[in-house]
Amino acid sequence: MIFRKYDIIYIKGNNKYEKNIQGLNRPFVVISNDIGNFYSNILLVCPLTTRHKKEYLPTHVDIRYNNSVVLCEQIFTINQSNCLYITSIVKAEEKNKINDALKASLDLY
Repeated sequence: MIFRKYDIIYIKGNNKYEKNIQGLNRPFVVISNDIGNFYSNILLVCPLTTRHKKEYLPTHVDIRYNNSVVLCEQIFTINQSNCLYITSIVKAEEKNKINDALKASLDLY
């Protein structure tokens, strides 16, 4: 599979949920750059959730895909072989919001 930044993918999870850390098979947004995605076996991803609990956090972004929230404070590194399939792509107007949330998460302002 060829992965691109902002793809929404399903990955094989560790089937483990730890209080505030996402686990299980779930959708993720690819946040690593396209060059790295092409030449490397790993991807940087952020999990999605449909639970809209802490919407005031600057690291949470609402997107239209299944009425989900991207959790940009939970950046994961995964092996591309753990990807089950690509399901969608983030809408153009949501990309900047994700980038801003990643900047907030990594304190890059």
